[in-house]
Amino acid sequence: MFRSVGYGHDEDAGRDSVSTFRLVGYDDVMSIEWVDSLAGPTEGLEKAGTMLRDGVFEKEADVDWVPE
Repeated sequence: MFRSVGYGHDEDAGRDSVSTFRLVGYDDVMSIEWVDSLAGPTEGLEKAGTMLRDGVFEKEADVDWVPE
C-alpha cells in the first residue's frame, strides 16, 4: 500500500532520509511523489510537505566535528 510521507513509515524514517542527504552534501530539491490510498492529493501533499519541512535544518551546524 502506498502512503503519504510520514504515514507509510514513521516521521523518524523521513527525518533520517533528510539527514542522510545533508550528511552526504546534498542541499537541493526534494520531490514528493504522492500516491496514497487513504488520503486525497491536497491533504497528502500538505502533510508530506509539513513533515519534510519540519525535518530540514535551515542553518549550517556551528561545530567543528561535522563530517565533510
